[in-house]
Amino acid sequence: MFKRFESVTPRKANFKTREEWLTEFVDFMRPVFEDAGKPLSKVRVACGMTTSRNADGECFHSECSEDGTRDIFISPTESAPVAVRHILFHELCHAALPDDVTHGPEFKKLATTMGLEGRMTSTTPCEELRKALEDFIPKYLGEYPHKKMTRIKQNKQTTRLIKLTCEGCGM
Repeated sequence: MFKRFESVTPRKANFKTREEWLTEFVDFMRPVFEDAGKPLSKVRVACGMTTSRNADGECFHSECSEDGTRDIFISPTESAPVAVRHILFHELCHAALPDDVTHGPEFKKLATTMGLEGRMTSTTPCEELRKALEDFIPKYLGEYPHKKMTRIKQNKQTTRLIKLTCEGCGM
């Protein structure tokens, strides 16, 4: 499936922003998804916080966007290039499926066809996909232009509400 990577001329572009790099990755992967019979529709990708602290990536329904685009966010807490490529590939599997498909049988069928394995909520690439993501993609796109962010642990805010009790009736 990933043999087509070898026929593409490496360009090693110098992207100024991580969003340019992520968008180029999506465009490069479009034919791979078309070959699998699951073409990607409108996809917008950015580096940004996910709704869950535990998620490294997240794909939002097209209904969430005014223009019907599937928005994908890659967490800025992840900077390892191989991990970012894998996370985005996983999220593209979501983007190739209808909005209501989560990590069930339909997702599993596409994900395993595309070379992902393991638990569907936290997939890992098979050997062929891993090799393509680790070896060829950096030659084509260059390195991911991002430095890791860390979340600062914040103390839990105490309540500002003051409990009042009526001494007469107890209310």
